Amino acid sequence: MNLIDKIKLRRKQRLLNDRSVLVNRTSRIHHQVLRVCITYFCNRDCSFCYSKGLQEEFPQHMSIDNFEFLTRWARLQGWRSLRLLGGEPTIHPQLKTILDIARKHRFTLSMSTNGLFAPELNSYFNRILIESINFSYPQDQVKSQEMEIFRQNLKKTIFKSIPVVLSGVLYPDRDDWHQVIDLAKDFQNKVIVRFSMVLPGHQKSFSSEEFRHYIHGLARQILNIAHYAYENYVVFFFYRPLLLCMFNSQELAFLKSISPFLFDSICSCSCVEGTMMTVNPDLSCSPCPSLFLRGLKITPEITREDIRQDFRARLKQVSIKPLLDSCQTCNFFTNYKHHLENSTLDLAKNIVCQSGCFQYRV
Repeated sequence: MNLIDKIKLRRKQRLLNDRSVLVNRTSRIHHQVLRVCITYFCNRDCSFCYSKGLQEEFPQHMSIDNFEFLTRWARLQGWRSLRLLGGEPTIHPQLKTILDIARKHRFTLSMSTNGLFAPELNSYFNRILIESINFSYPQDQVKSQEMEIFRQNLKKTIFKSIPVVLSGVLYPDRDDWHQVIDLAKDFQNKVIVRFSMVLPGHQKSFSSEEFRHYIHGLARQILNIAHYAYENYVVFFFYRPLLLCMFNSQELAFLKSISPFLFDSICSCSCVEGTMMTVNPDLSCSPCPSLFLRGLKITPEITREDIRQDFRARLKQVSIKPLLDSCQTCNFFTNYKHHLENSTLDLAKNIVCQSGCFQYRV
């Protein structure tokens, strides 16, 4: 990679503007993306999957009739973009019909996938309809033939000029994140890398008490990733809010020097305010793909505001529940609670921290 390319990558990392500010957030991001889980079934059984077990609660794929109704309803409610999730959305037996319906109702689409879909599905994806695809790196016991399918699907997506995000999951005691960054290096500056901390998931694979013991190990991993990715000119960010107390002032300064948008200390999707919404296969709603809390079911009479108010009331108590004892006396967490009570709080002057992802506290 020549010097000019390196400068461009550095600039791209610093200006990565789809993330909220690390601290001193100055503005809200208003999300116009409706997240739709068209199935909770999958062709893998990853240990880190937060939706593991949901296929028992939702034993059917989303029906075409339900998806048709959902797109009409969503259009009337103001959404213009859908994000297809799961499970693994590409195993839905009527995926092409779903894409056609979305196109008919003038939606753009994004999608999250494990990248192990049949190669012929690539013919369904084009830059006009698909605005981005998130490839979740298969970190658990990957067979060589699976890795080849993953790489080929990734390569074909990039060739079509569809923006790609490559995702990895962080464990406190595993360093397989190297594989994610090394793969991104192979594709030079054509992908952005996203990391998120391992979540308890629907099956509660670990407790909040256990997570407290994970924090320092995860902080080390995050700093190691930041150094390694930055030194190798890989554009990256951390998804889901981190705790500011995970890092000392010197470490925070280093992370912020890479990009002020490297991670969030409060949820940029704002579950509490209802700006994020996820639709399950039966048309019931959850506030977030990784925070399963069954809410209202979408019907012709239900509005977007009805669902927002329902989740706002139910999540407020969760959001003010501290993860650590030290949160009780933390000024940043106090600022967050004040922000919930008074949304006019100047986030440009007050550093806020919501004490990590809600998943750790539900």
